[in-house]
Amino acid sequence: MTTGLPSDPELLPTILRILEGPVVLADGSGAIVHVNEGARKLLGWDADVLRGRKVWDALVRPSRGPALEDLFQRVRSGESTEPVELTMATVSGEERSILWTYSVIRGRSEEARFVLATGTDVSRLRSLEDDARRREVAEARRQAREEALRVTSQKYAGIIEIASEAIISIDPEHRIRMFNHGAEEVFGYSAEEVLGEPLELLLPPESRGAHRGHVETFGASPGPSRRMGERRQIAGMRKGGERFPAEASILKLDVEGERLYTVVLRDVGERVRQEARQNLLSEVGRELQRSLDYKTTLRNAVESTLGHLADFSFIDVEEEDGSIRRLQALHRDPRQAELARNFLNRELDRSRPHLVGSVFLEDRSELVREVTPEVLDRLGQNPDHRTALGQLDPGSFLSVPLKARGRTIGALFCARERGRPPLDEEDLALAEELGRRAGTAVDNARLYRDARRAIEARDDVLSVVSHDLGNPLQAIFIGLEALERTRPGRAEGRGGGEEYYLSAIRRSADTMQRLIQDLLEVRRLEAGHLQLERHSVSVSPLIREALQGMDPLARVKEIALSAPQEDTDLPRVFADGDRIQQVLSNLLGNAVKHTPEGGR
Repeated sequence: MTTGLPSDPELLPTILRILEGPVVLADGSGAIVHVNEGARKLLGWDADVLRGRKVWDALVRPSRGPALEDLFQRVRSGESTEPVELTMATVSGEERSILWTYSVIRGRSEEARFVLATGTDVSRLRSLEDDARRREVAEARRQAREEALRVTSQKYAGIIEIASEAIISIDPEHRIRMFNHGAEEVFGYSAEEVLGEPLELLLPPESRGAHRGHVETFGASPGPSRRMGERRQIAGMRKGGERFPAEASILKLDVEGERLYTVVLRDVGERVRQEARQNLLSEVGRELQRSLDYKTTLRNAVESTLGHLADFSFIDVEEEDGSIRRLQALHRDPRQAELARNFLNRELDRSRPHLVGSVFLEDRSELVREVTPEVLDRLGQNPDHRTALGQLDPGSFLSVPLKARGRTIGALFCARERGRPPLDEEDLALAEELGRRAGTAVDNARLYRDARRAIEARDDVLSVVSHDLGNPLQAIFIGLEALERTRPGRAEGRGGGEEYYLSAIRRSADTMQRLIQDLLEVRRLEAGHLQLERHSVSVSPLIREALQGMDPLARVKEIALSAPQEDTDLPRVFADGDRIQQVLSNLLGNAVKHTPEGGR
């Protein structure tokens, strides 16, 4: 039968399936949300027909409606109400007397979410009229009430026992009175070990006094409960002494004149660890992006592991020549800085076992959860190295590859001091993700460093070449001036013999000088500081100069060059004449180069 039961609270479906008598579940407004199979069998009620109607309109005769509505509101408000006997009509018109017991189910904000009514059929007892029978009826009612309470108590006890959260009750002296199976799973104690013991057994020593004060303050407060999220995170302590973070809600209840406190506690250690890992990865990402400087990136990568993951870390990087260098090593304790430098400057035989040998020799990560003297003996390459490993005294360590562009470029080593919880598989997975991110950052920093070196080398070459070309070019100019002084005049055009070629040599030398000057301006060009000397210029002289520069090459290939006549009316332009002339020379040089011999 479909109940239509909402999933909040989660335990109600279990209760409604177990109860055999008639059960009606209404929401806070009085609307029916569920009628069970027992009600259908006894009274013939159809859940689909009743769902959504008010209990006082659907379940009793109209004359009884106001009284039932008043009863519902008193139960909903929390007023103590004894079981009530009501006359109910079946679908066939037959009347039955039902003894109803009520329970209020509250939500997280303490509002009444549901009212649960559980009934017992007592109509058959109406035929008993004599005093003895009346006493029997009274006893039957008493037994019915007790049975209803016993069954309900057993149901709730079973639910509490199977709950995954730890549920613990304590008395005013803080002695443990209830300890469910969930609490056994969380704390590692059996119920027999802790019942009657003080609650402090489950708390870290440093928080026991404060916790007692919190409970007593809550006991004096007007509210009946505090839910998870209203209290700060607390700490619990397992049987072996391990501390763990937890969230808890607490309820106070007076039972037979005694105040009891019941705590529902949830271990949130895994959630806290996951949040810490995500925060660490986010912080590492930000730190690794802060700089492209190679050494700064290496230091940021190592520092990112200290604290949460490791007490001592270093990075080894494979250089371009295939050698492996330890480029950064740090210890979380400043007093161990000398020990870190000892590992940074140590020479190793990389063909023998060493701390990151699994990465470089086998291209795999390694996790050692317990470092024994035998492990250090195996890794120590000489007595001095073994002594340094003993001074480090790691309780556990791991090594992971630094990956970039599909290959291993280095290794990250992390060690945790003896006495701290050992590194585990989750720490290894976290370190591997750090290795991927750090590897990419280190590779980018190295590429940036190499690019800067290449630019500096190129600039040095440009300076040397420009300087070295200047000397022979200056000799050419001096020789030209000497030749020109001995000639009676200079000829232009395609005729003119020696005078023509002297003029062509001078033009070529002038062009070379401009090109050398352009080489020196490369740095300014890349920095965005290239300056253009722009002014109004005529285009025709620029074209003639470009033609004259290419004329010797064109003569060799018997290529005809033509240009607009000198009196052609070409517009003046606002430009850097030297740059435009250089563009025209390049265009014309390409044309001469690629035009077949005898062409135009």
